[in-house]
Amino acid sequence: MLNRFIQVVGGQDKYNRPGQPLEVIPIIVYHRIDNSGAQYSITVSLFSEEMKYLHDNGFKVINMAALVYNNVTNPFHLKNS
Repeated sequence: MLNRFIQVVGGQDKYNRPGQPLEVIPIIVYHRIDNSGAQYSITVSLFSEEMKYLHDNGFKVINMAALVYNNVTNPFHLKNS
């Protein structure tokens, strides 16, 4: 599962152009973080590995409140950018 996470999150960069503002910001949503095995649940250890990958690879973690949606052009962008 970690390899799939890396493939999806890391693959978003191909949509961004060098020297231009970021156009694609990967959005990751977690429903449950526990070891229950329930549907839509991720184990604590896998969550930890995913967060380590993001940290080690220079991703900046932000919450949804830091994003603004443009109703005309449809992209999200960071507030104050």
